[in-house]
Amino acid sequence: MSAASTPGSLRIVLFTDMPQIAAYYSQFLAAKGHRIVGVVTSRKRNFGFVDVVSSAPASADVLVSDRPRRWAAMLAPLRPELIISTVFPWRIPQDVIDLPALGAINVHPSLLPRYRGTMTPNWTFLNGEHTSGLTVHRMVADFDAGPVLAQMSLEITDEDELSSYMQRLFAHAPSLIEAALTRVIAGDPGDAQDESQATYYGMLPDDQRVIDWSSPARRVHNQIRGFAALVDPPGAYGTLDGTPSRILRTQLLSNDGTIADALPGTILSGSDDGLIVQCGDGPIRILAFEGLETPPQPLP
Repeated sequence: MSAASTPGSLRIVLFTDMPQIAAYYSQFLAAKGHRIVGVVTSRKRNFGFVDVVSSAPASADVLVSDRPRRWAAMLAPLRPELIISTVFPWRIPQDVIDLPALGAINVHPSLLPRYRGTMTPNWTFLNGEHTSGLTVHRMVADFDAGPVLAQMSLEITDEDELSSYMQRLFAHAPSLIEAALTRVIAGDPGDAQDESQATYYGMLPDDQRVIDWSSPARRVHNQIRGFAALVDPPGAYGTLDGTPSRILRTQLLSNDGTIADALPGTILSGSDDGLIVQCGDGPIRILAFEGLETPPQPLP
């Protein structure tokens, strides 16, 4: 720890693209006696970098940059002792990770080593996982591959939407981050990840947005939930009564194993509670959708 910090206090640089994250850390770290001396954000994703600037502590320098090779030189004068990254789209170069004496940590929404990469909460829903979690780990040159400092798991239910699930998940972030900081300050290297269990996911492919109504209802439900948040525009695409539509929210229905005598994609009924649409193994309720004047690609 440098002489610039008082005992127990850290000079921290935060990497994030979300204003909510910047605002959260501004309060959380100040309450723990730490100081955010810099915030790095970017224009790579449409999250509103101006709002990140507004949410940063007034005393912090804010860097808006999409040129990682320049970051080390620009951040060195801030003399950071720790880097914290949460929801940031760029790979942070090794020369930046090496700047602080205590290294860099990342908060990642999965149970590492599974689901490394980007948009992992979406992939978790798309793949029909019943459990995921939150991990705080040390950062290394490879994405999400560093030693684990703190981790917790959380059940995913059929009623969960991605946004509400993420709120439940990040409610556990304060205790995890505090546990991770304790280990970091103590010089604890963390627990190595099991590389044999590692999986990696990238950006969501557009072809997975298109609904095949002959798929099982649960697959359709997970598909729509997976595209319902963190993507622009949200939702999956399908045809309803001949109209190309963007499906935003669905509900699974109890199925006694009887398949209605109707083709997949047929609207079986409609009411204030939504549309009942036939899938490959039974019906699903569509709670929210929007008609599209022009479909993004040919729809089934």
